[in-house]
Amino acid sequence: MGSTSDHEYLAPAGEMLAAFGVPYEMRVVSAHRTPDWMFEYAEQAELLRGVALARLGQCEQALGPLSRLATSSRSPAELREDALLATGRCQLAAGNLAGGDAAFTQLLESKNQERRREARFQHARVLRQAGEYEQALSVLAGIHESRAESERVLALAGAGRV
Repeated sequence: MGSTSDHEYLAPAGEMLAAFGVPYEMRVVSAHRTPDWMFEYAEQAELLRGVALARLGQCEQALGPLSRLATSSRSPAELREDALLATGRCQLAAGNLAGGDAAFTQLLESKNQERRREARFQHARVLRQAGEYEQALSVLAGIHESRAESERVLALAGAGRV
């Protein structure tokens, strides 16, 4: 809301969301008094929308909000990395291997072990789909989970080693 005087009008919406168990936040974000903070808040909300849509499998709708990542300079690293993973997955879903891999390779050095592992797996998947079977096998080395084993078998088959 733009000012505290808006609260009386928006409070019923919050009550309805709470009644249905929907998490929400209600803040005063003034474009006039705190324009930088408002811009940052809106930017992060748009990225979060894209991540949420991607997680729901709505990649076509997610790519628009996620495209803001390229110009996002104020978002926290965690949100940027979640947005990169979502962008990569959606690019792959759209058949854009290069776009997906561009997102995943940015996360290969992430400080977050889970994101780093996911980026590595997805990078190997892209390599396999692009016919780079030996490189995919090399990237998959050391990843011990069932989906990596499936990718490894596909890469070995593609390389003619099965």
